[in-house]
Amino acid sequence: MSTDAPESDFARLPEELPPVQPPSAGFIAQLFLVPGLIVMAIVVVWLLISRMASVEQDWRSLVNDIQSPQDHIRSRGIFGLGQQLAAEQNSTLPGPKLRDNPEIAQQLADYLKKELKTSAANEATIKQQAILSRTLGLFHHPEIVLPALSLAIHADHDLEVRKNALGSIAVLAGRALEEKKPLNLDLIQPAVLEAAGDPAPLVRQLATFVLGLLPGEVSEQKLQVLLVDSDLSTRVNAAIGLARQDSTAGFDVFVQVLQDATAKPAPIGSPEEFTQFSQIKNSLAALDKVKSKLSAAQRTTLIKILDPMSQTYREPKLRIEAQLLLKSLNGQ
Repeated sequence: MSTDAPESDFARLPEELPPVQPPSAGFIAQLFLVPGLIVMAIVVVWLLISRMASVEQDWRSLVNDIQSPQDHIRSRGIFGLGQQLAAEQNSTLPGPKLRDNPEIAQQLADYLKKELKTSAANEATIKQQAILSRTLGLFHHPEIVLPALSLAIHADHDLEVRKNALGSIAVLAGRALEEKKPLNLDLIQPAVLEAAGDPAPLVRQLATFVLGLLPGEVSEQKLQVLLVDSDLSTRVNAAIGLARQDSTAGFDVFVQVLQDATAKPAPIGSPEEFTQFSQIKNSLAALDKVKSKLSAAQRTTLIKILDPMSQTYREPKLRIEAQLLLKSLNGQ
């Protein structure tokens, strides 16, 4: 029997096959891109989990180093944790942050308390205490770190330690104001008030700045007293702190700063020039904040000072800021 198809069947076949249509973009996406994205997502999740595990292992190792009796190992742990915390301040990577970890904050705070009780503090110990004090300010757990920092600013401790501790308290207080989460003043205010009366000008300056970030009647009363301190930077910080609380009580201090800017400019390139620049800049900002509360006489006095300053002062940025404040005071 023949297996050949009948001739009539062949006659019904088309002479050419239909053209092959290229796959659509949607089909290609489904075939290649979608699975690729799924694989990529899995890889990213895996990397994040690996990173989180690695970070946790790293900080636990560093915390263990801090407990070591060997000085060089302790230093390595303290420096390492400080570097990790500082690095993540500008990090946008997802995942948990050391600064939000209450366990590590508590361990470091407890260790600082322990170290502060050391009677024979050498240079290495003081350096470690200073770094710990600065590092604690990076944590977002003020209720955990403030008790240790309040001990670190006591007069019994080295100036470098006290300076770093006050700086950390200022960071915590400033963050609390921004987030509208008031600090527990009982944890810190008594120690800061004591530091504001310290014989060392630098300690008074920093403590006065911190008081300006701790709103309330007690702070305001102390700032009023500090307006007549023997140190100009302390007086300026007191005036700025009061302006932050919508008070014009420091107006005379601001006038002195602005008058000195033109009458007694600091030598170019000197440390005094930076100090004067900061005082002028902060004074102008504080005056701008309370300008609506100034009396007519105060506004007139300020306009007379700002007029020449806005035209001839040697620092362009401050000259511009003086111009803006002057325009505002003139109703322009």
